Parts: sequence; C-alpha cells; structure tokens
Amino acid sequence: MTIFDILAIVGASTGSIALLWDIIKWRLSKPKIKIYLNKGDGITSAEVDPAYPGPSIQVVASNEGERPVNVTHLYLVHYDNWLMKLINREDWRGYIANPKPMPFPTRLEIGDYWVGYVKEEDKLKELSTKGMLFVKIRFTGGKGFVAKRLTFH
Repeated sequence: MTIFDILAIVGASTGSIALLWDIIKWRLSKPKIKIYLNKGDGITSAEVDPAYPGPSIQVVASNEGERPVNVTHLYLVHYDNWLMKLINREDWRGYIANPKPMPFPTRLEIGDYWVGYVKEEDKLKELSTKGMLFVKIRFTGGKGFVAKRLTFH
C-alpha cells in the first residue's frame, strides 16, 4: 500500500462523513413554530376588529426554526380526554377563517412572528373545562401543525 492509496482512503472517508453530516443537518432543520397564548382582562381585539370589542385571546406564532415557513390555518380543537387526544379523535373543531390583524396565508421568515386574535367566548371556557381544548396552527413543511393547550382559570 502506497502513500497515495492511504491518502485516497482518507479523502474518500472524510468526504463521505461530510456528506452524511450535511444530510443529518438538513433532516434536522425542520420548521420550528412556537405558539404563545396571551389572555386576560386587558387583551381586546377592538383595535383590529371594531365589531367585537370584548375580551380576546391573542395567539402568537413564532418561527424559531432555521428556514422560512408558510402559516396557513388557525383552528381550535377539543378532545374529551387524553386518550382521545392520543388517538387524535376530535370531539369538536372550530376554524378561524380570517384572523385579524394578520390574515392567512402568511410567510414567516426566520425570527418572524404572526399575531391573531380569537374571541373569548363562553363556549371556549365550557370546552376547556369539559375536556382538553387546543389552539392549532397549520404550516407548510415538517410535522404540519403545532398545538398549545388553552385553559381558563
């Protein structure tokens, strides 16, 4: 075995390892959307939706991933119990068709965020006490949606 054979083996192995590492990094760089829910007495959507000046839930979706993503839908989902959530058997679903102030679809660049309001209604409070109520946001790429549980105290 000559020095050129050894250099060829070393070069081929480091190139293969670098290619494998790039594939792993690419697979792990999925979109990462985080949901933040703000609710309380001081939050109203009167500034963005004068037709409904009552209390609202502010939904903030933040792109904390490594690539841009399109946010396409906002909806609320209710499950009777944790077992129904585990097998994804929804009891009730409500779409927010045109959330204000930022309508869908919206492209979120890295570090961007989307803000929308959901009217705080008695039905939502009832659903959150009778089971598990989630706010879901659907986006392109990756798992396809993120969810955060909505509770009222």
